[in-house]
Amino acid sequence: FAGKFFSFADMHVSPKPLQQPHPPIWIGGAGDAALQRAATFAAVWQPTPLSVADLVERQTALRAACERLGRETPPETRMSFRVELSTITGNAPPAGAARPAGHGTPAEVAGDLARYREAAGLDAFQINFHGNRDLDQLLRSMECFMREIKPQLG
Repeated sequence: FAGKFFSFADMHVSPKPLQQPHPPIWIGGAGDAALQRAATFAAVWQPTPLSVADLVERQTALRAACERLGRETPPETRMSFRVELSTITGNAPPAGAARPAGHGTPAEVAGDLARYREAAGLDAFQINFHGNRDLDQLLRSMECFMREIKPQLG
C-alpha cells in the first residue's frame, strides 16, 4: 500500500476475516459527522450514552443521512449503556439529584433498558459496568445483571 500518509509492503494478515468482503464496520459517536460516516460505511452505529429523547432524535438524523445517500436500510443501533448497580457498589445519586439511566437497583436498570428498547427499537446494548471498586464487585455486578436484569428483558 502506498498512500498519502502511510506506505508499507510485504505485510501479511492472518487469519483472514470470515466476513466478506470485510468484517462489519462499527461507527461510534453522535455528532453530525459521525452520523454521516455511519450512513456511508457502518453496519452498526454505536452512539455514546444518550438520553432516550436524544437517541431517538439522532436515529432520525441517521435515517435522513442514509436517505440523502440513497441507502435504504440504516445501520443497526447498538448503544453503549453504562450500568452501575447501587445495591452492589453502594453508590447512589446525591439526595434530590435525578437518577442517571442505568444506575440504581436491578429493577430500575431493567426498566431503563426496556425504555430504551421500546422507544428507540434497540435489540442489543454494549453493557459497561461502572462504580465497582474491585474485581469482586465487578464480578458480582455481572452475575447480578445476568441473574436479575437479563430475564426481565426477555
